[in-house]
Amino acid sequence: MGAPGSRQFFIRSTENVGTRVALLYFINSFGVVAGTLIAGFYVVEQQGLIVGLLATGSVHIILGLLILIMDKGLHKESLRIPYQWTG
Repeated sequence: MGAPGSRQFFIRSTENVGTRVALLYFINSFGVVAGTLIAGFYVVEQQGLIVGLLATGSVHIILGLLILIMDKGLHKESLRIPYQWTG
């Protein structure tokens, strides 16, 4: 479930926001399905449940650290979308 937290890396401007978010969620969904199939049919069967859980936890920790490292390089001000009052 990395898409919500990592969307700021894919959206740098308001141009093509919908397309970029859709692509991000497609990639995330594809990864979820592939990871589930690999974990369920290969890792648990070949390596066991404990190794599968440790591998999953390790991957999540590494991805979280990468997101935190990449977050330091972002300019938060450039990501703000101007608010327009519609009422």
